[in-house]
Amino acid sequence: LFFLPFVKTVFISGNFIAIEKFSIVEWEDVKNDVSDQINEFISNGGVFMEKEELNLSNLYKHHILIW
Repeated sequence: LFFLPFVKTVFISGNFIAIEKFSIVEWEDVKNDVSDQINEFISNGGVFMEKEELNLSNLYKHHILIW
């Protein structure tokens, strides 16, 4: 995600990702780019957290929704 020039910070916790952006863009203008990047990463076998770090009993597969 950091290759996107507007991404300032990324927070990852379990099945939650929060992204802070620089003020050079509005979310409405970049939310599809962020969603595409996350989906591509996951589709290509990317791992955000190792299984040992997750409580697997609480995980569910969800589509990514960017607000």
